[in-house]
Amino acid sequence: MRSPHVVAPAIAFGVLIFTVAWAWFYEGERPPCVGSTDAAMCWQGHVTRVIDGDTLDIDNTRIRLVLVDAPERGEDGHGEATALLASLCPVGARAAVDVDDAQRGGSHGRAIATVACESDGTATVANAEMVKSDHASVYGEFCKATELTRHGNDTRTAWAREACAGL
Repeated sequence: MRSPHVVAPAIAFGVLIFTVAWAWFYEGERPPCVGSTDAAMCWQGHVTRVIDGDTLDIDNTRIRLVLVDAPERGEDGHGEATALLASLCPVGARAAVDVDDAQRGGSHGRAIATVACESDGTATVANAEMVKSDHASVYGEFCKATELTRHGNDTRTAWAREACAGL
């Protein structure tokens, strides 16, 4: 039988390793939210479905990408926009969701948010990439409504300020 002087430190070490791994996976890489400290408005999950070029499901919660206007079904470019979002945020990818505090009411049952997806070890802000592409445009009428254009020189929101400049 092993001495309790050996077993107790081994168990404590195992608990420590598990706790560190848990914290890293669930919190360590989560990008800080813009404006909000409300955990319900900023969370991580996994992409469960890509609907079109500006809408996807994360843990079965429907998300509308803030400031992104992609072609709707039946419009030219719909397939390309959907394919681009699916490549940025493939089903199963880890995703960080930051609901726009200024638009918490949502849109047609969808949360309006910034989404960063992790693919091949790199996190990409899907909203920014969609707006930079030729497959979607900035939804200009919401530039003044979003929290993203109200945070000075915050590097996390630079893409939104740039996209809305002059609109």
